[in-house]
Amino acid sequence: MFRIFCFIVFGLLCCIYHTTQTEQSKTAQISILKEEIRRAESPLIEQLKDSLATIYSKSADDFIANKNYKDAINNLLKAVPLYEATANLNALSSCYSRLGSSYYRVSNYENSQLYYFKSLNLEESLGNKKGIAINLEKIGEIYLLTMDLDKATINFKQAIEIYKSLNDEKGIIYN
Repeated sequence: MFRIFCFIVFGLLCCIYHTTQTEQSKTAQISILKEEIRRAESPLIEQLKDSLATIYSKSADDFIANKNYKDAINNLLKAVPLYEATANLNALSSCYSRLGSSYYRVSNYENSQLYYFKSLNLEESLGNKKGIAINLEKIGEIYLLTMDLDKATINFKQAIEIYKSLNDEKGIIYN
């Protein structure tokens, strides 16, 4: 905030100093000043969005711990657009995964699967094999519950192969 204030004061002083210049020159200086202010504000706004998203996300964790999945879902849904705006893909994937889990807990398997797939897609783009395996496993569980056994088997097999490639015995045993 202080940096923005300094930029504004500096800009105003520059404008006052150059009162004898032409109107065209003043307009150019104002444009330059506006651009400088925009550049100074941008990182601060991004930080604020990310911080607010983190608050919603941590609040959702508390609701999940207390098995209050409705409020957890509401907080995670508030965090998602903020993480999307800041391109914090790791945090976004985590939000999607926790949305999948929360919807699963309230037996909304359609939304659960939707968010697990969103998390899976992000984990694939990030190259996070463990995250990919976890999401495949969770999607397989939903297919199992909804009696789509072929798709469940495919997802479980893919998850097991990834766990094997990572030498993750817990993941292999779990499946």
